[in-house]
Parts: sequence; structure tokens; C-alpha cells
Amino acid sequence: MKRYIRLSTTPQKDVFNLGTTGTSYYDRVLNDDGLAYMQESKNLTGEIVWGTPREYFEKCADMFNTSVDSLIEQRSDGLEKEYAHDLASGEQYDLPYIFEEDQSQEGLHRMLAAAIAFGWNCKVPWLEVKPYNVD
Repeated sequence: MKRYIRLSTTPQKDVFNLGTTGTSYYDRVLNDDGLAYMQESKNLTGEIVWGTPREYFEKCADMFNTSVDSLIEQRSDGLEKEYAHDLASGEQYDLPYIFEEDQSQEGLHRMLAAAIAFGWNCKVPWLEVKPYNVD
């Protein structure tokens, strides 16, 4: 008898659109011209990070000095189920982002939806915005 297992770290590459966060200010770091502007004029840079929805929630929980369970509870309003259905059907959503220095993020509903649709250990991208320090 054959056994089939589900890989716990399957990349879900087309879950989020790598070209936009839905926030024009941070979208600038997603292309070369905008990145140069943000680095030179705003002292900001960004990096697309691949991790799990759990890792995203852990970063946000640390940033907001709360628990992952609390963040999940706050975002469990039904919208996440609608998003999960859309993602499982192949629809793309904007790329979530985290800016720890500014204690801001956008994307907890989307990450919760990815976890519902593909599991807490699927690999998905997000944008990490960071200060750009040139020495």
C-alpha cells in the first residue's frame, strides 16, 4: 500500500502578487527605480522574505507585544475564510508587509487565509521594510 504525505513546506509561489503590497509608498521598494529613490530619499529598503504564516504571525506578535493566539482571534471575523477560498481557487492578493522599525504591518488577514487554505507551514512571501543605512 502506498502512502502519500503532504509536504509541510510547499511553496505557494502565486498566493501573493510580488509586484504590489497595495500600499503605493512601500510598492516603490519592489522595483529598481523606486528602490533607489526610497534608499536615497527615505533611507528605507525592502526585502521579499519567504516564510510560513506562523512566522509572520510570530513577528507581528513580537512587534505588538501580544500573542499569536490573540492576533488570530482578532483577525477571525469571517473575512479570512472568504480570502482562503479565493486563494485556494488561484486568486492572488497583495503582498503582505512588515515594517518592525515603524511597528506597522498589513496582511494578517491574508496570512491567516493562506494558513487556512494551505496550512500553517506553507511557504509564502512577504515584504520586510527596513531602514537603509549606508556606511
